[in-house]
Amino acid sequence: MAYMIFKFVAGIMERIVEQNLLYDFYGELLNDHQKKIYEDAIYNDLSLSEIADEYGISRQGVEIPFINFENIEEVRAALADGGVKPGVCGPRVRTVTACQGNEVCPSGCINTYELAKKLDEHYFGRELPHKFKFGVTGCQNNCLKAEENDIGVKGGMDVTWVEDKCINCGVCEKACRMGAISCANNTVTIDRTKCNNCGRCVKACPTEAWEGQSGYIVSFVVACVMVLVLVVRRWLQPENINSTYIAWSDSKGYTMGYFLKNPIQFFEILLNTLWYESGKHIQQMLGNYLGWLDIEVPLVFVIGFLLLLLYVSIRKENEEQLITVGDRIWMLLVFVGVSGLAVAAMLLYWTPYQFVVVAGVQGRYFLPARTFFFSVPRVLGRHTLQIV
Repeated sequence: MAYMIFKFVAGIMERIVEQNLLYDFYGELLNDHQKKIYEDAIYNDLSLSEIADEYGISRQGVEIPFINFENIEEVRAALADGGVKPGVCGPRVRTVTACQGNEVCPSGCINTYELAKKLDEHYFGRELPHKFKFGVTGCQNNCLKAEENDIGVKGGMDVTWVEDKCINCGVCEKACRMGAISCANNTVTIDRTKCNNCGRCVKACPTEAWEGQSGYIVSFVVACVMVLVLVVRRWLQPENINSTYIAWSDSKGYTMGYFLKNPIQFFEILLNTLWYESGKHIQQMLGNYLGWLDIEVPLVFVIGFLLLLLYVSIRKENEEQLITVGDRIWMLLVFVGVSGLAVAAMLLYWTPYQFVVVAGVQGRYFLPARTFFFSVPRVLGRHTLQIV
C-alpha cells in the first residue's frame, strides 16, 4: 500500500518537474498574457472555464484524444464537474469561436468575449438542417476569418474627426492603411468610400482628435447560400403536392414545382392577395392593430400618427439632402425584393393547397416601406412642400 502511494506521488512530482523544466526553457517565448494563463493552469490549478472567465478567452475548442467510446459518459461527467461543456457535431450550431478582442488585443474594436458568450448561451447546440458556425473577430485584421463562418461578426468603428483637438501632425494619415485620410492646409479630410472602419486613426492619434463609436460588421454570405440551397431544394420538389405539409392547418401545401407547371395560378394568388388583403396589411403596417393583431387602435390615432410622420418628413428649405434620389430607388428595389421573398415564403411554407390568397402575411413585413414612402417628400420638398 505504501509503495502504491509512493509511486503515485512520485508520478505527480515527476510530471511537475517536467512541466517546470519545459516552462523554464520555453517560457521566454511566451508573452506576459500567455505566461499568466500557463501559471494559473499549472501552478494555481484553475480549470479551463475559470481561466476563460478571468481572462476573457473565447477560443473554446480543446480536444481530448484517444477516449474509448464506452468511457464517453464518464468523461462528460468529469468535464461537467469542472464547469466545461463538450462541443457538438452534426447538423446543429457548433462551438462559437472568437479572437481575443479589445480586452487583450490593441487592434480590437469590440469585446469579442462578451458577444461570443451571448451567442453561445442563445444558440449553442441548436438543431438545424445543416451544421452552422458563428465567428467573432475584433477588427479588420480578421484573424478569425469571419467571412468563412456561416455568420461572421467583425468589430469596427464609425470615426469622427474633432477639429479643435487636432494638431495636424499627420499620424492618422500614416496609420490609415486604406489611404482614406489626407492632411493638407491645416485640415483633415476622410474619404468614406475608402474607409473600412478599422479604427486605426482613433488608436494612433496622440491628442484624441479622432473619436470612434464601436460597432459590428456582419457577414452571412455562407448562411444565405445554405438557406438558398435548402429553399431551392424545397421549391423544386415534384408537382405532387402530397410531398409538402402545412402543420397549422394539417393539410397539403404548394411547391415551386407545382407553380412551374401552373404559372397562371401563381399570379392569380398574388393578385388576389393584393386585391383582397392589401387594405388589412396597410392598417397593420401603420399600427391599427397591435399585439397578436387583437388590439385595435382607434383610427384617429393612426391618422394622427400618419400626419405626424408626413410632417417631420417634409424637407425644410435649404436643408441638406444626404440621401439622393438614386439611393431611394435602390431602397425601393431592396424593399420590393425583400417583401416579395417574404410573401413567396408564406405562400410555399404557410399557405394550404387551394387557398386563393397567401396565408399568414402580416403588415409588419412591409414596415420598411414606411421609410421609403415618407422619405419621398424630403426629395421633392424643396420644389413642392415648404415649411416656412
